[in-house]
Amino acid sequence: MDALAAVSGIVPTMTWLDCPFGNDASASPVSWRPVHYLASLAASHGMATDGENTGGGSATVLEFTASQARAYGLRGFAWFNEREVLGGSYATLKDLATLIASR
Repeated sequence: MDALAAVSGIVPTMTWLDCPFGNDASASPVSWRPVHYLASLAASHGMATDGENTGGGSATVLEFTASQARAYGLRGFAWFNEREVLGGSYATLKDLATLIASR
């Protein structure tokens, strides 16, 4: 039995939305990034998808994470670790606000 077909009211969510590895242009799902695979699987069952980065990301990684979320139609994404966003060593709250304002 298809496990996803047996449930309703859930939103598959993945970490590693910022995964730099994989070939999303490949015809083989084995080569895809995790977000591509999960979003494709969820969409085939009429489900929305969410995601989260892995943490420790720069402003560049934030932009990539947002582009992945857009490319695969995610409902939204979480930026892992509030301390990082407010700490100034990684992508900042200002970077996030700039990204949101540019869309």
